[in-house]
Amino acid sequence: MDINVRRVISTIFVLIFILGALAFETWLLLDPDVPVEVKGATGAAVFALIGVVFVQHQTKYREIDTQLQINRREIEARLFKEKSEGYNSFIDMLNNNLQSSKVKNLEDDDEAIKLTQKGVMELRKTALIWGNSETIRAVNDWSASALDPGQDNVNSLLATEKLLSCIRKDLGHEDTLEPGDLTCVFVIPEDKHKIKKLFADQ
Repeated sequence: MDINVRRVISTIFVLIFILGALAFETWLLLDPDVPVEVKGATGAAVFALIGVVFVQHQTKYREIDTQLQINRREIEARLFKEKSEGYNSFIDMLNNNLQSSKVKNLEDDDEAIKLTQKGVMELRKTALIWGNSETIRAVNDWSASALDPGQDNVNSLLATEKLLSCIRKDLGHEDTLEPGDLTCVFVIPEDKHKIKKLFADQ
């Protein structure tokens, strides 16, 4: 059973117990036939028991939460190395293609197209095995534009920016970047204002 479901069920039973104990104590307080001494002693015992049950419940699930966080961090540490290597290869391919496009026409270059296809396959494999769900969706969108010779540059840039953002998020970055900032990393300074304007117009 899922830990969250167990937590909810356990919390419900604890609340039922507490409400039952409070109802019993209320009944004792309102019963005129019960001696005051008994009411006082019983009340102290009831509230002490409620405190013990509540503390034990909170302590148990606090320990479980701590262990889950430790396990999650261990898993993320193991995944990080594999993800970072795969994403790094993709960044190298992207940078090489963009650099090559400055000196030749990639649309007429069979070798460049093969390189892109290989890069897409490697990135898909990395995302499928190691990436989170958001990155997988971004990879699907980007690969569709990367392998479509009829795709316009604007959609390709938008898909690339989204993918780069997802990759950084998947690696643990909490970015406050503006649209186009990641794409601008790959372009010459003279073209950065064009990229920023393109994203601002979307």
